[in-house]
Amino acid sequence: MPKVKSDDWKHVIVLNEKESGQKVDGTVRMQCAYCSKEYSGGVGRIRAHLLGSNSMKKCKDAPSDVISSVTGEQKMKTEAKLLWKSKQSLDEATTSTPSTSSGAGTPLADSTVAEKLKQASIPQVFHSTVTQAADSAVARFFYACGIPFVVAESRYFKDAMSSVIKCE
Repeated sequence: MPKVKSDDWKHVIVLNEKESGQKVDGTVRMQCAYCSKEYSGGVGRIRAHLLGSNSMKKCKDAPSDVISSVTGEQKMKTEAKLLWKSKQSLDEATTSTPSTSSGAGTPLADSTVAEKLKQASIPQVFHSTVTQAADSAVARFFYACGIPFVVAESRYFKDAMSSVIKCE
């Protein structure tokens, strides 16, 4: 399935594409539909020309509605990227087990050195692993569903969890 070009391409005239839509020499030469400036590149260069950037001057002849629509699209893409990154970090935080060593010089490292040096028994290790997995699963459930943590204080939630534990 061929790639679908974004709406940004309607603001330029492509100069060196064949009728089939393929690039002639590996780069796309285009001309701004508003100020007739020629440049090479892709969608990023189109946006850089319309909005202005460090490497390109802003198009002075572009209509204000075009500028506002491109700016709005850029903001939406930035927000979506931030949302995706926060979701990934949340996934990492709830799926990975905490490391047993922390960097030197941190308050956590200084306060728990004696606890780290103490050898844990086999039942403690297995129980802590199972507990961490359960904690991660419950936290992921609350985060993913958008449930407020105050729900965990509900008598009905506690009764439900007690019933689940007894089923083991």
